[in-house]
Amino acid sequence: NVFSHCRVVAKVAKQVCKKLENIGKRGFPSARNANISEHKGVKVNTKLAVASAWLHDICRAMEHAKDEKHLNESIADHAEAGYKVVKKLGYPEVAKVVRTHSLILHMPHRLPKSAEEKVVFYADKRCIESKIVSMEKRIRDIGRRYKIPIDKELEYAKKLEKELGQ
Repeated sequence: NVFSHCRVVAKVAKQVCKKLENIGKRGFPSARNANISEHKGVKVNTKLAVASAWLHDICRAMEHAKDEKHLNESIADHAEAGYKVVKKLGYPEVAKVVRTHSLILHMPHRLPKSAEEKVVFYADKRCIESKIVSMEKRIRDIGRRYKIPIDKELEYAKKLEKELGQ
């Protein structure tokens, strides 16, 4: 169910934020990765990331509430629809993060840019329903479920995973 999925995505997002905050405090002076997790003082708004994780699939929840009668949206459209709903509710910062959580390499203007956007994108790609799984397993599940090619998305997600120090 959508609620259980969002709860687990929020849990993963919180864990990633906590790790980024701790890395930022230490400066993480490793030569392993050249990424955001290595920069001293990484700023991540944990409350924004967690709130966004809770709401990232708001339109999927609304679809279920309406017995899925208008479920004609593509994988990326639910993120855009969620953006509009959350923004209309008065939470534009959360809406922006919701908009960027989907597999959207064919729409580069929707790639996650902020730390919070990257965290929620990553956290969502670690959860199948209410289970935490490997990112690769989740993305392959998305490809199978929606019958879409996922090679480039998987490559992007792996780079993001490394960037986040996971």
